[in-house]
Amino acid sequence: RGRLYLVDFNPVLSMFMQADRRADGTLADVRQNRWGLNIKGKNCANAVHDPVHDILYFTVQEMGEKSRPQIYYSRRIDGRWSKPKAMGGDVNVDGYASTHPAVGYMPDGKTILYFSSDRPGGVGGFDIWYAVILSEGRPGRSTNLGTPVNTDSNEVTPFYSNAEGLLYFSSNRTGGLGGYDVYSSQGTRNSWQCPLNLGKELNSPYNDLFFNVFPCSCQAMPGDGLAGAVVESGGFLTSNRSGSFYEVDSNCCNDIYTWSRIRQPAPQ
Repeated sequence: RGRLYLVDFNPVLSMFMQADRRADGTLADVRQNRWGLNIKGKNCANAVHDPVHDILYFTVQEMGEKSRPQIYYSRRIDGRWSKPKAMGGDVNVDGYASTHPAVGYMPDGKTILYFSSDRPGGVGGFDIWYAVILSEGRPGRSTNLGTPVNTDSNEVTPFYSNAEGLLYFSSNRTGGLGGYDVYSSQGTRNSWQCPLNLGKELNSPYNDLFFNVFPCSCQAMPGDGLAGAVVESGGFLTSNRSGSFYEVDSNCCNDIYTWSRIRQPAPQ
C-alpha cells in the first residue's frame, strides 16, 4: 500500500511509473518503475497486485494500430519480480483485446481474475469476463459475466472489493451522466445484482474509469480540509472531467483523482 502504480501515456509508449508515499500521505516525485516490469518497445499498463499470492497482473501491447493488449503476470520471488509472462489458457485470444485485470478471491483462496475483452461470445462491445486461476499462470476457462453486468455497450476497468462483495466497473451504457460512469454490482462469479450508478458525487459528464476502493479507518490527512473526520474508505479513479490537466482540448486527457468516504465527528 505504500506505492501508487500509474501509467504514463505519450504518443509513443506507455510504461509503469511509481511514486512513494510519504508519512504525511503526500506522494514523492514520480519516476519510472525499475523492477523489470516495463518491456522495451512495448506498451505496459493496468497493473493490479494479488497480495495473497504476491503476483502482479498487467497488460502488454505491441506497438502498431493492429496490435491488441494481452494480460501478463509477474511473481515476486525473494524480493524480486520474475520476468513477465503471458497468461495461459484462453485469457488471451488472438485478434482481440484482453485488458484491465482485477483480482478477487474464492472461499478456498483461489484467485478469480476479472478482465475486460471484446472477444466473440459476449453480450456486446467490451464485456467483463473472469477466469479462476488454478495455478501460477494457468487459468481455468474464461467466462462472460453476462447480464445484468454486461450490456451491448462497453463494460471496462473492473475492480472487485472482497470486503464488500462488490464489483466496480465503468460503462458507457444509456442512463449515465455522460461518457463512462462507474457502477457497482453485488455478487460473485455468475451471480450478480442489477448494477447501480455511483452517482454525481463520483461520476461526471466525462469518462470516469479505473475506480478502486480500499477500506480504511484513519484520520483525514492534514490539509484535506476535513479536520477531525474519520476516513472509512477511499481510493482512486481516472477522469478527463473539467479541471484535468490538458495540452489543447480541456477534456482530452485522463488524470488520477482520489476520493474518500468520511464520517464527521459527532458535535460536542
